[in-house]
This record gives sequence, structure tokens and C-alpha cells, in this order.
Amino acid sequence: MLLRGMIPTAVALALGSASFVSVAGAQAQGTTPPAAPEASGTGSAAGQVPPAAAEQAPAAAGQQQAPAPGQAPAAAAPAQPAAGGQAAAAREGVTNEDGKYYTADGDPTYNIAEDGTVDWYTFSGFRRYHAECHVCHGPEGLGSSYAPSLVNSLKTMEYSTFLEVVTNGRLHVDASNQNVMPAFGTNPNVMCYIDDLYIYLEARAKGGLKPGRPAKREDKPEAAIEAENACMGG
Repeated sequence: MLLRGMIPTAVALALGSASFVSVAGAQAQGTTPPAAPEASGTGSAAGQVPPAAAEQAPAAAGQQQAPAPGQAPAAAAPAQPAAGGQAAAAREGVTNEDGKYYTADGDPTYNIAEDGTVDWYTFSGFRRYHAECHVCHGPEGLGSSYAPSLVNSLKTMEYSTFLEVVTNGRLHVDASNQNVMPAFGTNPNVMCYIDDLYIYLEARAKGGLKPGRPAKREDKPEAAIEAENACMGG
């Protein structure tokens, strides 16, 4: 857990000297129509439902019948959340501070509303990733023949580890692979948006964010504008 607000300031101080794996219904319940009585040899033909029984059947498939006298109405099915992840309010411990969302541990995180609207940082991270990281790690964080999938990596990687790898790089060598992650600690186009990148990739890895540019987003918070200006020297 890192203290909030430290990243832009620390990056601004370190850009000149510090050394990313761009790791980075339910169906309405209708009462089952009464079973057709067995043919008695008189009245209806064998296998047919007598008119009286037919009148008891629901008027159309999917309609609910009125409850019998004294019977409570069937409970309505709960609404299903929209595809694309949980809203922050429904994720335990997630809070919104000036338009940026944090876990209970204080790490930055994504927010995807039920209508698909993403927080500003997820949207910004999408743009920054496809400007700085996709050449090696592939579109949408899915990996390539050159570098691993960050969608897979972020399923288990902690925020602090992500910062360390992006800032200082990493060398991974085994019997069949030699992967070199360069250090991006002196690149302001990466380090000034390190939280944005992490939040976007976490949303892809854990939040069900679909591939492609998010269609709806929250407005850019004033705090994001201030942090960007401070880090980029604007």
C-alpha cells in the first residue's frame, strides 16, 4: 500500500535520475398449466384438454397467473448487473475520492457502472497503454510473441510489484525464454500515468472490461488535471 498522492510528486522528482513490465431472470415464473385429464370416453376426445381446463391455462407463455386466494404473489426476480464488471459501490471497501477509486488497502482501482461507464483513470489508461505499451504487450494487454499478456499478469500481481517492474525493469530467464522488460522510470509519458495504466489493466484482468475504447466515461477530475500538470511540468 502506497500513500495516496505520492506517485505524481515522486515521479516528478525521480524523472531525471530514477532508472513497466508494461506489465501492466430470471424468466418470469408462470404457474404450470393443469395437466389434461385422462379421456373418459365421453366429452373430449382422448388426449385433448377439456375447455374448462384450457381456460385455466395462462393466456401467453411467460405470463404469470394471478395468485390463488390467500396466496402471496411470487417474488420478482432480482435485477441482473450489466455485463462489464461491478460498480465500485458494490465492491466491498472501494471508495471514491475526488473521482479516483481506491481499494480498502489504499491501492488505486477501476470503477465500471452498470451502464458501462468507466472512471476517468480507466479511460485514460486505455489511451496511454495503446500509446506506450501495446507494441510489445499487444492490443488490449493480451500479449504477443514478444512479451507476455498483462491481462494474465494483473490477475495476481500487486500494485506495488507493478510499480517496481515498470520503474526498474525486469529480466526473466528460464530454460526456454529470456524476457527483458526495460525500465521506464525516466519516461514521463509512462510514469506520470502509471496509476492509469495499472487501473486499466486491472479492469481488463479482473473487472470484465471488454476490448476496445470504452464508449462512456466519467469526466476528468480536477485532481487528475492538477497531478498531470505537476508531473509533466505543465
